[in-house]
Parts: sequence; structure tokens; C-alpha cells
Amino acid sequence: MLALQPLTLREAYRFIAQHHRHHKAPQGAKFAIGCNDGKKVVGVIIVGRPVARSLDDTWTAEVTRCCTDGTKNAPSKLYALIGFNDTPGDALYRLETIYSMGSLPNPMRYQPLNAIKRNSYVNIAAGWTHQELTRFMRYWTNCRYLRSVPFVKWHG
Repeated sequence: MLALQPLTLREAYRFIAQHHRHHKAPQGAKFAIGCNDGKKVVGVIIVGRPVARSLDDTWTAEVTRCCTDGTKNAPSKLYALIGFNDTPGDALYRLETIYSMGSLPNPMRYQPLNAIKRNSYVNIAAGWTHQELTRFMRYWTNCRYLRSVPFVKWHG
């Protein structure tokens, strides 16, 4: 069972230096969160100021690096990966939890590496439809503008 834990920036930087294949740790981080499997840290995210200047309002933060050691489902625990191994209800619960803690979730649609066409993969077995996945991504991507409208009442 994977669990989240706080990390110091120094611990997160060390993990990235050991496990990330092509990027160094980002500059100017604010805090780090780790994911452990009960024995050791298997993934980290580093959160900092937004890269886009227009979003840098002193309240908005952005995940500037996500790194794992390859442990299955660690990126999904750290980052809001949608449509891979979750049902629409699971994804909605995760994103609403992130939102209720005062963060704007930034969902990322699952895309297999061998996909021929961008955003064409839909995990039908988990209960997703193409329309539901598209609606889901549109709502959560524009969440900062739609705060007053709950997802279940939004018909975008």
C-alpha cells in the first residue's frame, strides 16, 4: 500500500539525482511530498512557484518535478493521473480531495506510449467513456474559473 509523507527538499533532490534519467532537481522549490511503500521512498514531487507568470499570484503553486523509481501506481498517488487504472468515481474523489485542501488539481490524462493518436485511449473496462473522460478533463482543467459549479452539476 502506497502512502504519502512529507519530505525535506534535500531528501527530494537526492532522490531525483538518483532516479531521474534526464532532469536535475528544479530551482526555487517550496516543498516536497514523498510516496513510500512502507519500507522506502518510491517517488517524490517537488512543488514551487508557477512557471507561467500570469499564474504567479502568491497563492498558486505548481508541481515542478515528479519522479519515481518505477514502482507501479506511484505517479498516480503523487499526481492526478486520470483514466488509467481508476474509475470515474475514484478520479472524482481524488480531485475533489485535492481541491478541498485548497489546491487546484492539475489532472493529466493517461496516454500509453504506443498510442498512435493523442488522447485516443479510453479505459472502457474501468467504466470510462470518451465523452465522460473529455468532460472530466475540461472541467478540472478550467476549475479555477468554475469554482462555484460542482462537477456533478456541470454540463460542459
